[in-house]
Amino acid sequence: MTKVHTIEVEAFEAIVPGGVRRVTWLVESDGEWHLASESPGASVEARDAGPGMVWVRRVKVPLPPGARLARVESTPERAAPRDPLAYLLGPEQRGGRQTRRSQFVVSVAGKLERIAPPRA
Repeated sequence: MTKVHTIEVEAFEAIVPGGVRRVTWLVESDGEWHLASESPGASVEARDAGPGMVWVRRVKVPLPPGARLARVESTPERAAPRDPLAYLLGPEQRGGRQTRRSQFVVSVAGKLERIAPPRA
């Protein structure tokens, strides 16, 4: 029987200059990615959201060694510098978002180890 480890990750949304920074965790199952909080046996605990935080959740999910997780961090893109009059007279400019993905695998010892993302 394969040993199952309880992996604990934190998902949150925080206020940052230009918008919100959001961190979510995904688990791969049968070749598809889904939210760690929606994995079978997962438990979610709402945490106190301190200053600048919108929400914080601790997610505990039982996973066997070799299971893959992805941490997805989304942040607002920095707006290009503008002339002060452009801020007042020009149209509002909304920046896009930058997304960074990091992949991990559960080790035999039950720790998350970062792995290189697969090449597309």
